[in-house]
Amino acid sequence: MANSTNDAAAATAPSAPLGFTSGNKIVDRVGTMHFEGNIIDHRWFSAPEFRLKSGLVNLNALIVLGDLVYWHRPVIVRDENTNVITKVRRKFKYEKLYKDYETWGASLGLSKRQVQDAVAFLHKTGSIKRTVGRIKYDDGARSNTLVFLEIDPEKLAEITYRHALPSELQREAPHVTTGGTSRQNVRRRTPRREAINNREHAERNDTTNSVCSDPELREALIALGVGAAVAEDLIARDAGEVERQLIAFPHRKAADDPAAFIVSAIKKRFSLPPAAKRIHEKHHEDASTRESANGAASSNGITPEEIEELKKRAAAKTETGG
Repeated sequence: MANSTNDAAAATAPSAPLGFTSGNKIVDRVGTMHFEGNIIDHRWFSAPEFRLKSGLVNLNALIVLGDLVYWHRPVIVRDENTNVITKVRRKFKYEKLYKDYETWGASLGLSKRQVQDAVAFLHKTGSIKRTVGRIKYDDGARSNTLVFLEIDPEKLAEITYRHALPSELQREAPHVTTGGTSRQNVRRRTPRREAINNREHAERNDTTNSVCSDPELREALIALGVGAAVAEDLIARDAGEVERQLIAFPHRKAADDPAAFIVSAIKKRFSLPPAAKRIHEKHHEDASTRESANGAASSNGITPEEIEELKKRAAAKTETGG
């Protein structure tokens, strides 16, 4: 019986897609299979928001999040003759998504309690929202009070694309054709919008290079309590932004956790206080002057005195139990 089943399975699928071969029988066979299911973005595994206190990834939360993302992805309906998109609709019946935790958990291989814990965890990260309401049925009757679940697209995008460049996030809207009319969702350009875009572009370009050497940046970050590996990763990604935020740090309100604050400021590109902005501009002006005179820029970013000041501020915060 087993042999006949295997023979039937082999007969229904070719050994390789479209008659080609990869040179590996297993790869060719898997290429003929059609898998269905939720998507768990690989970047979620490295997101600190989705890690437990132990440092391990909350896998149950990612399973639940992947299912919620599936339910919030739109269904595109096309005309079967013209292939033109006729409408876009949601998958769930009511205005918001409702899930019975016990039934939902069974479909995901989780217990009701595991699903409840995962939802609570995701809610704390801000990637999903929970709202309370009732369902109004067709006969006019209303349900008991229920908890509805929603994805927070902005927060989820922030977590997922944290290290992506702004240009990678601002994709053009998809070209959609409905009812024979073509349209595209494009923001109208105005002189004011052009001025804003030019200023933002100039600010981004201004931070691509640092006049401070990497060892100085690394030492300054470590002085604030940032781990060596994290410091090196931040510098490798954008040394200019690291320098900007380190210069700004002494001019900001004292942070409860200096290390966490400076890492967040670098990743989210916090705007500089006026005093820090003037200092940052002066650093670059001085570096440009020396470059013109000597033919090469010398380090004039974070000075040893500034590193000592960062150490003192971090130490003072630790001693006061902040």
